[in-house]
Amino acid sequence: MKSSPTDTTGRGVSSRRSHKASRVRGGRRVAGGSGDSKFTLERVHFELLYLLADERTVRLDLASALLGIDPLEGRSLVAESVAAGILGKEAILRDEPAKYPWIWATRLGLRAAGVPPHLYYAPTEVGLKHLRGVHKIRLHCKRQYPDWEWVSERELSVRHNRTQRHLADAALERDGKLIPIEYERTQKDRIKVVRNMCELLDRHGEAHFYCSPQVRPFVEGIKEANNLGSVHIFDVPEFPGIA
Repeated sequence: MKSSPTDTTGRGVSSRRSHKASRVRGGRRVAGGSGDSKFTLERVHFELLYLLADERTVRLDLASALLGIDPLEGRSLVAESVAAGILGKEAILRDEPAKYPWIWATRLGLRAAGVPPHLYYAPTEVGLKHLRGVHKIRLHCKRQYPDWEWVSERELSVRHNRTQRHLADAALERDGKLIPIEYERTQKDRIKVVRNMCELLDRHGEAHFYCSPQVRPFVEGIKEANNLGSVHIFDVPEFPGIA
């Protein structure tokens, strides 16, 4: 029986960009950061660049886990990529370990991967805690539901041409079915949450809400009060060694 996002016995999700990366052969050479040397891009570099183009920025330990590589290997990969000028990195949030900075693709890195340079994104502190939660959810889904593909918020925005009133934080997709994913880290206006739930259900038939411990009772109360049985509520997953 195929695994389903509502069946917690399943295993992980693959992303479209990971599929694309798996088709790219390593060995492409690009000018290094100083412009006077050449750096060879291997398959893992492309996978990392596609991940960052998809998610804008990812913390190093979560990026390593999403790529399926050891954290030490991830740190080495990032160090050489920063030296080559294809990645940027910075420890931005004060409550996070400095050895796991946030990383992003530079314009050089995006061009090397064949990604439009206008997708360049340099992170600030704003929104990073939310992204951190979304990336934990992505890692959980990657391991839990192998037959479903992850669709990032950035890709959803492109697909819908930014015309919809509410855009989910991400989605899972398989065989034409799309299940929107929301991450509720802090408590929002009740009316806004109800409106978002109803809009997602109208468009897709069901929705998955991942909540921080302090917000889950609030979201569950909204679901019950409005008889929204197709809203499925989960805790944000935690992983050993990932803060």
